[in-house]
Amino acid sequence: MSLLLSPPMIIVIIKQEEYKMATVLFDDNFTEKEKVILTKTFRANCEHLDITNRDCTVTVRREDIGPKKQLGSMRQLTPDHFLVLLNSTGFNLFEGISVFGHEMVHVAQYLRGDLTDEREGCGWRGQLFPSLICQVIYKELPWEQEAFELQPKLHRHSIDSLHRAEVQHVLDVSRHAYV
Repeated sequence: MSLLLSPPMIIVIIKQEEYKMATVLFDDNFTEKEKVILTKTFRANCEHLDITNRDCTVTVRREDIGPKKQLGSMRQLTPDHFLVLLNSTGFNLFEGISVFGHEMVHVAQYLRGDLTDEREGCGWRGQLFPSLICQVIYKELPWEQEAFELQPKLHRHSIDSLHRAEVQHVLDVSRHAYV
C-alpha cells in the first residue's frame, strides 16, 4: 500500500491595510461634465482641508432650496455621510464650485469634531448655539466665519486643479447662466 503525500502547502497571509478615502456621489441633476469637474474640485477641497484619507461619503444634489441668495446647504446624515445641496435656482458652475468648497469646510469641521448637531441647536468646540441664535447671527457663527474665510482660497485651489479646457467650460456655461 502506497501513501501519496501532497507537497507541503505554504499559506501566506498578507496584512492588507484598510484604504480610506473621501468619496463623492452626485445625483442625476448634474451633467456628466459637471460631475467630472465637481469631482476634481472635491478632491482639491479634500486635499486642502486635509480630509483626503478620511473614510466618508459626500452626496451632492442640485435642487431648488429657495431663492438664489440661498446658494447651498450641508447636513450630516451619519457620522461619515454628508449631504450637500446646491441650489438649482440660478445655478452656475463657477459659483457652484465656490459654494461646494464652503460646504466642504463644514464637512471637515464635522469630521474633526469641531461642529456637532445637538437637539437644541449646534455645538462648536463644546459650546452650544441654540437654533434661534443660529438663524439670527448666521454670518457671525464661528463655523460659518471659518467657511467664508476659506471659501475663496478653496475656490482658487479648485479652479487651479482643472485642465484649461475644463476651466474654459466652467466659464462658458457660467457666463450663459447670467444671460
